Amino acid sequence: MLKVGAWLTSVLFLSFLLIPAVQAGMAELPISEVLSLAKSGNADAQDELGFRYASSVDVDEDYGLAAKWYHAAAEQGHVAAQNELGGFYDKGIGVQKDPARAAYWYEKAAAQGYAPAQFNLSLKLSAGEGVAKDQVLASKWLRRAAEAGWAQAEYNLGVKYVGGVGVKRDPGEAAKWFRRSADHGFPMAMFNLANSYLTGAGVKKDLTEAYKWLYLAAGKGARQKEITLRAGKQSRKMTHSEMTVWLYALEGEELNRAEHGLVMMGEAMTNAQSSSAIGQANAWSPKD
Repeated sequence: MLKVGAWLTSVLFLSFLLIPAVQAGMAELPISEVLSLAKSGNADAQDELGFRYASSVDVDEDYGLAAKWYHAAAEQGHVAAQNELGGFYDKGIGVQKDPARAAYWYEKAAAQGYAPAQFNLSLKLSAGEGVAKDQVLASKWLRRAAEAGWAQAEYNLGVKYVGGVGVKRDPGEAAKWFRRSADHGFPMAMFNLANSYLTGAGVKKDLTEAYKWLYLAAGKGARQKEITLRAGKQSRKMTHSEMTVWLYALEGEELNRAEHGLVMMGEAMTNAQSSSAIGQANAWSPKD
C-alpha cells in the first residue's frame, strides 16, 4: 500500500517576484526613440525605460535610473509602473527600502484592477508589512487577482483555503484554485494538486491524476521542456503562463521531493497507469 507522507505537502505562500509587463510595440523601439518619448512624457516609454535600466537591455544596468523612470510613469497612473515601483520599495532596489511606500504603490495599481498589484498588496496585508495586518482584506484582494487568472494568486488562495487563513477552511475550494493555477503553469500548484488527488483532499482520489500533476510539477512535460529551451532568448515574447512555467520551476528540496514522490507512486501503479499519466502530461500545455 502506498504510504502518504510529508514528501508531498507544501502550502507555503508565494513571496514577491516581479514579472515585467510588456507594452505592445515599445519593446521593439531603439533606445534613442524610447528615451525621446520618455522625456516628452510618454508613460509607456517611461515604463519601458524602467524595465531596460533594470534589465540592462540596450543600456547599462542602473537601478536608480530604473526607479526614476518607473516613478515618472507611476505618477501618471501607469499601473504596471506603479506595481514595479512598489516592488523596488519592497526590496530596496534603486531606492531605500520602504514597506509603506511599497504598499502605497501596490494599492494605487490594485485599485485600477491590476492583478499583479492586487496579489502583491495581499502579501503586504497578510504579513502586516507597511500596512496593518488584515487577513480578511488580504484574502479579498487575493481573490480579485485570482479571479483575473493570475496564477500566483490562484495558488495562494488555494493555500489560504487549506489553512483557513482569512477564509473558511475548504479542501474543495483549495483543490479548485490549485487546479486553476496549475492550468496556468504554476509548478507549486501542480505539486499541491497532485497531493489533493493522492489523498482525496477536496477531490476524488485518483493516482493517475496525482502522478500526472507531480510529473508536471517536476518539469518533465514535453511542453515545459520546450518552453525552458527558448526562454532565455525569447522571454519577452512569451505568454504570462509560459513565463510562469519557466520562472517558478521547482528547484532544490522541492524538486527532490517531487522526484521522490514520483518514484514512490510509480511503485504503486501499473505500467498502464503510469504510461497514461505520462502521456497526459506530455499532451499538457499551459492555458492563458
